[in-house]
Amino acid sequence: MLSNRFLPRRKRAFVAEVSALLADDYDLCVSSQEQKEVIELAKTLEQAGEISHAQLAQDLWALTRTGRKRNGYFVEFGAGNGVEISNTYLLETEFGWNGICAEPVPEEFQLLKRSRICHCDNRCVWSETDAIVDFGVTEDHHLSTMRQYADTDFHAERRATAKFVKVATVTLQDLLAE
Repeated sequence: MLSNRFLPRRKRAFVAEVSALLADDYDLCVSSQEQKEVIELAKTLEQAGEISHAQLAQDLWALTRTGRKRNGYFVEFGAGNGVEISNTYLLETEFGWNGICAEPVPEEFQLLKRSRICHCDNRCVWSETDAIVDFGVTEDHHLSTMRQYADTDFHAERRATAKFVKVATVTLQDLLAE
């Protein structure tokens, strides 16, 4: 389970959590000016009763980089259930963005379809369309991945008990063209 400091959900602590995240020693590739803009946006959203659901405030970063754009377009791979740790939920629900969410984990895809109005696709975005790959579904669905990547990072131990399912693939180009 991810630490709550990566999940700014509680309204009363939202700005504090975003500020702490940006001040942390993670390489988020954002300038100090961008950090200030993200924190200001977090304050504005908190006052309006809205919060980010993204893991690392990616939605807030996108909004600051686009001048709080309304009616934009997004593509999210590994969208999960569409709400928890979603980089695009706030963009869709509060800023009128539309787009595509792709999620190959069957259980998560069913939740995704119920929680989002954008186009939802259950294929794994990959370098080839219509291939069938082994996809490891883990207890924490956020760590699910293709078999060939299951043991290539520091989550390998948590993926040891993954149950593998066959999923179809699609390229980003084909997904966008559909």
